[in-house]
Amino acid sequence: MVPSNANDGCEPPEIPREESVEAMGFERKPMVNWFSPVRLLSIAVRVVVSMLFGNYADKREIQAALKKPTLFKYDDNDEIWIDYIADIGDGFDSTYTLAKLLAEPQLNPKYNKDAECETERGRLLIMGGDEIYPSASRDEYRNRTEGPYRAALPWVDDHNHPHLFALPGNHDWYDGLTSFTRLFCQERWIGGWETQQSCSYFAIQLPHNWWLFAIDIQLSADIDKPQLDYFDDVISNMCSGDKVIFATASPSWVTDSLSGATEHENIKFMENRIRQKEAEIYVNIAGDLHHYARYTNEDDSKQYITAGGGGAFLHGTHMMPKDIDVAEDSETRTYSRSEDGLFPCAKTSKKLLKGNFKFFYRNWKMSLFFGFMSLITCWVTQSASLSLGQNFLVSLSQIPFQPGMICETYTVYLKVLVHSPASCFFFVFYIAGLIAFCQPFPDKNKTKQLIKQVILGALHGFIQISFVLGLTLSFVKLNIWAGLTVDTAAHTAALIFEIATAGSFLAGFMMGIYLYFCNYLFYFHTEAAFSSSSIADYKNFIRFHINREGDLTIYPMGVRTVERDWKLNSEGKPGDSWFVPTSGKGIHEYVHLIERPITVKTK
Repeated sequence: MVPSNANDGCEPPEIPREESVEAMGFERKPMVNWFSPVRLLSIAVRVVVSMLFGNYADKREIQAALKKPTLFKYDDNDEIWIDYIADIGDGFDSTYTLAKLLAEPQLNPKYNKDAECETERGRLLIMGGDEIYPSASRDEYRNRTEGPYRAALPWVDDHNHPHLFALPGNHDWYDGLTSFTRLFCQERWIGGWETQQSCSYFAIQLPHNWWLFAIDIQLSADIDKPQLDYFDDVISNMCSGDKVIFATASPSWVTDSLSGATEHENIKFMENRIRQKEAEIYVNIAGDLHHYARYTNEDDSKQYITAGGGGAFLHGTHMMPKDIDVAEDSETRTYSRSEDGLFPCAKTSKKLLKGNFKFFYRNWKMSLFFGFMSLITCWVTQSASLSLGQNFLVSLSQIPFQPGMICETYTVYLKVLVHSPASCFFFVFYIAGLIAFCQPFPDKNKTKQLIKQVILGALHGFIQISFVLGLTLSFVKLNIWAGLTVDTAAHTAALIFEIATAGSFLAGFMMGIYLYFCNYLFYFHTEAAFSSSSIADYKNFIRFHINREGDLTIYPMGVRTVERDWKLNSEGKPGDSWFVPTSGKGIHEYVHLIERPITVKTK
């Protein structure tokens, strides 16, 4: 535990004098590079391990056995402010910008040219899932989440300090929830925020018969029995007419509406138990999709909000449907996206998609991997041709420069492929790998979805191999022109260097082009087409306010551009935030209202 608040009997902490890891206690990390081959392999392993762990040892059941979860009551005041943020621990700039805004005692954002709205820092901070990227570990939590939040709000000098609750997402589950439990479920301080929960799920009683339910659906698994018993006990304390804000880690109402999946059944199961008490769910909120999107019914009495803008890379919005169909009770109801209910807007989202044209250097490690694969393709083909009494490189050198030379190159390649099991296996493996990589847009017609996936993935594979063959032909000819004899040591060394370097550039560039057009035209690769750019801007969080009359107002806060140049707050006093913008801008200048405040109409 890092004591850092007046409320735990300690003095306000001094601002570090230098930005070293030793002085600050954490390292300022850049945005995660998702297209790192080593990282992708590591995450894949963690996903498999976490799924196996979840099948044999459910950490939720262990938590409940160690300490019985309690109902948290904040209904003793006439009003309350609540902050909600999700998808948090990524690069320092985006994470700290949002944490600094959450730490401010007051924010007065405005929507376009409307008057400013006065809002207060939340008495409660709800972290709605994926508090860490790329995968859970003690060091990653310290560097990417705990450190930035502690630096943003090291101290609160009164006893009405904010309390923090956290709901785990899939990335928190990648170590079986071990690191999440240590940080959020042991009543620790994270700067001026004090954690309260003992389990990965919780229920909060709010003023004026409002409730907040946060359920943990471990990697889309069923709700565990201790969690179900806990919420049943909470629901037994509810009365007819009570009002609920329902938080989950994934916006299943969107994914199920698009794909026809049944992930929402878990949420619906819990919602039905609430409705049996004649209580009403007015707001469903989740992260996981890293943007802001709000769907509502005609009278604005029911809200489905996706708000995963806490710091992680941006997800696009241009593929979001105008309407969604949500299974509620025994009916399916249609909800429509509000007029300004996307952030960023679809037009901006399409512009940001052009970042894929810079894929080859933004993701240089993956580009190098593609260059290596290009080299392997050439090597396997040449080796197989020699064992067949042919010589692939010599055959290419004999092809004259003419319009049909690509076809002749493919003819030479196919002769090797047909007679070499190793080459044929590598070819099929390469194509199959890119088909498997192809991430289709959710579709209820699974056959149609699969056909598109196979066609686009295979086409991408053939284009990549065509570039390898074209490069090989070009460099063989170039080396002959430079005076090198085909298939000599000097020629081979030159060819290895040329294919590895040029192959890295061109294959990376082609990957970016592929991601751009697949997403722009078919909405494929909703994840990869944006994670490739690691966009730190266009972040969001939600501020809820229950006023003295019992009305709920929702303030969707947006940040178009996060600060990227922080300096130590050398003029600050003990207890102040550690970093301030080098430009001297006030943190209030970074935030605006995404849309006008939404007042939820209750019955």
